[in-house]
Amino acid sequence: MTTVTDVTTVRYSGDPRADALLKPMPDWNFLLPERTTLYYTFDLAVIDPATDPALTAFNAAQRAAAIEILNHAASVCGIAFAETPSGASADLHFGACDIAGVSLTGLTSSRESWSFMPDGTLTAYSAEAFIYLDNVEFGSTHLSPTAGSSGYQVLLHEIGHALGLGHPFEAPIALPKSEDNTDNTVMSYNATGAYKSTFQAYDLLALRWIYGEDGLRGNRGLNSTDNVETAVNLVTGTAMADALSGTEGKDTLAGLDGNDTLTGLAGDDTLEGGAGIDVAVYGGQRAAYSVLKTAGGWHVADNGGGDGSDRLAGVERLQFQDAQLALDLDGNAGAVARILGAVFGKAEVANQVYVGIGLYYIDGGMSYEKLMQLAIDAHPDLGVDASRQAIVALLFTNVVGRSPTVDEAAPFVNMLILGDSTAAKLGVMAADTDLNKVNVDLVGLAQVGLEYVPYAGG
Repeated sequence: MTTVTDVTTVRYSGDPRADALLKPMPDWNFLLPERTTLYYTFDLAVIDPATDPALTAFNAAQRAAAIEILNHAASVCGIAFAETPSGASADLHFGACDIAGVSLTGLTSSRESWSFMPDGTLTAYSAEAFIYLDNVEFGSTHLSPTAGSSGYQVLLHEIGHALGLGHPFEAPIALPKSEDNTDNTVMSYNATGAYKSTFQAYDLLALRWIYGEDGLRGNRGLNSTDNVETAVNLVTGTAMADALSGTEGKDTLAGLDGNDTLTGLAGDDTLEGGAGIDVAVYGGQRAAYSVLKTAGGWHVADNGGGDGSDRLAGVERLQFQDAQLALDLDGNAGAVARILGAVFGKAEVANQVYVGIGLYYIDGGMSYEKLMQLAIDAHPDLGVDASRQAIVALLFTNVVGRSPTVDEAAPFVNMLILGDSTAAKLGVMAADTDLNKVNVDLVGLAQVGLEYVPYAGG
């Protein structure tokens, strides 16, 4: 049973890197009536009355950035996000306004309400968060917040607040000054390195403590279905703490120039793949391990401790007892994801069989363009005899989200008729658009990897 104490008390993990980011914020895990989806809106019908009422709606670029960051958050936390056109039914509200203070670039405010029985048991709990970008002093910076820009990092920071993250320098638990920087957490005010487009290592620790990687009311995280500390501590327990500590492993295994298979076994190891497509093998099931992307590569930690905590560099694939994970979203796995999004639609990026087939061919040396042609030929609505109009319509629809008009399709159809392009080249052009990359959540996948079923050929 959820109580008033649950929603008014911050529960700490015991890891100061995560705990420094845990502040009193909306408790989405405790929503009553229970649900597993958070709804967001760009509608301004409902606003925070404490904010400048002269709000403006997000433009197309700002909306795309917000959705891309929410997709990234979903990949990290497991939360399902869905857009609603009505502010009256939304949990997260986005808008722009003149935020008071010449140095404030963004603002997130929240409010909660609940009802309870005399014994403190909640009978209802709701919350809302209002995420605003400044549109005056920083209006030009926020006009087009693309990944890698200052405006994008501001929006990422504010969405972090909405998900329960606070500033790392605030009481009662604060990070040491040497750790309070944006290379560790996007919630810091101390900028280091390039602008951030994803949550950083300390952010991931805190988010995984709160949500357990499987969303609201999952098996892990606060108020999980198991609702026991052991389930929560799988996320930030000793193995994960060791993984992020920077401690060198007991063994270093280095691959050669070809495709290598590396097995660290017990202990904390460093696995260096080198050239080729390299695989790190683990003997347990995927759910028994924490996999975390860091600036220097990946950390894989056995939550039970048997396989220890390994640091990986130059490793493209993870093999567990029951699952396979492709990590190279900046390489072959990313090419496969983009092709699937453009040819079969963004939902098919989660089709592990399709991913496995694509990896089989591209890892085997097939070029990006030839794999694109193979995908087009294999599509049930196209095939080798597909018309030029059908190819253009399919690619356009999957990338843009609607069928093209005759005028919109004509330039691309003419490119095929005149021989200025081939179906494969046109497919690559569509796959490499920023819109397609957003559709397939390439940024989010780069943080968690892409699951697949191995294909044996044939």
